[in-house]
Amino acid sequence: MRHLLIPLVFGLASPALLAQNGTLDQSSPFGNAWFNGGTNALVWQAEVACGTAGLLEGFELEIQGNAGATLDVAIKVGPGWNLSAPVFSATLTSTGTGTWERVWVDTSASAINLSTGSLFVIEMVGNTGMGIRGQYDAPPASPPYPEELYLNGPGCFADCGWRIGFNTWMGQGGPTLSKTGTCPGPVTLTVAGATPSGSVAMLYGNPGSFTHNGTPCNGLTINVGQPTLAGIIQANGSGVANVSFNAPPGLCGRTIIGVDIGSCTPTNTITL
Repeated sequence: MRHLLIPLVFGLASPALLAQNGTLDQSSPFGNAWFNGGTNALVWQAEVACGTAGLLEGFELEIQGNAGATLDVAIKVGPGWNLSAPVFSATLTSTGTGTWERVWVDTSASAINLSTGSLFVIEMVGNTGMGIRGQYDAPPASPPYPEELYLNGPGCFADCGWRIGFNTWMGQGGPTLSKTGTCPGPVTLTVAGATPSGSVAMLYGNPGSFTHNGTPCNGLTINVGQPTLAGIIQANGSGVANVSFNAPPGLCGRTIIGVDIGSCTPTNTITL
């Protein structure tokens, strides 16, 4: 992989609130309980287990609060309690109607590619006058959703019977990245599911999340921090692209991702 002279410039993502088009994947009930989202001293994390591989299109929450009250939400990939950098963030605002508002949060621009069984968390941090709806089933009854709810740290919240309500939606999966070989030494990277006969940008960096500002693929968020464009490889007529190279020690441990330029869709990340 050769280094190019023109780097990609990245910045922070801008959230969007749109309608869902994918498939309903996970549901935690909006039921008999409400949770305090009225102070930034309370950080809630609802763990979610992905049931359908693909791109996380978005999620729904039910909120209620004073007019103008806000709730900061984020997606973090991995199990809870999760201290990793968010791969998506947004702020929800209450209209102050006095009733529960179901809010759709579109995460599709962040291209969060998940496998079946992958864990992630929906993190929620509130401000003055905000509530979040959910469900409570007293033990020994089974909790209303299998994965845990966390507050401010490890260990399930209270007696483990509480869950914040949500629905998650999955869209069509994107291209996938795999590798053979060991770093340092000979390594082959393969992208499958790319645009047939199209171009794939290969980037490396650190764990994190940044959004590309420029062309092509303006506004695309990838799950790599401080990325460097290593090169462009071409896919064959079946949408498969690969590159072989001798990986130096300085690349070992770095995060690698591909971006299908034709569809502006990133692959999963791997560690070299």
